[in-house]
Amino acid sequence: MGRILVSSVVPVLDTAVYATGDVMHTTAMAFRVFNQSGPRIGKLVQAVIADAGLQGIAAELVLFSSEPAATTYGALNAAFAPTAAQQLTICGVVAFGTTAATQYFAYSGGAVHIATNTNPICVYSSSASTPQFIYGVLVAKGAWDAVAANDIQVTLSVEESDIG
Repeated sequence: MGRILVSSVVPVLDTAVYATGDVMHTTAMAFRVFNQSGPRIGKLVQAVIADAGLQGIAAELVLFSSEPAATTYGALNAAFAPTAAQQLTICGVVAFGTTAATQYFAYSGGAVHIATNTNPICVYSSSASTPQFIYGVLVAKGAWDAVAANDIQVTLSVEESDIG
């Protein structure tokens, strides 16, 4: 077993109602997945959405190996429409609130969605000498509206290991 690197991002949401397939924020979230230099491999072992508004979010987190420009994958509250080139950089999708693989826990102050998988959800490799990132875009699955622009936090846990 390798090291576990945890990275969290709070996307800025629109407080208008989202429809199924809508982009939920205008800037791709950057998650640090490698902390060490040299040849690395990593697998996503857990993804968590903390939902302060207790809204019961249903969304997909689409992960990219390179940063997509917001103007090309879709406008805020509009259909998610990555370009053909961006589709080639999609390295995984994590579903929240839409499958049995997601655990949902509601509390008086908010809710937590946890997606785990015993099989790798995504695998990343890098030989770069600097920390590496993957990028995420939340896509709504069902009508949903945020109570406040900073209602959710997305956290990824990646197991990082040496190659060879």
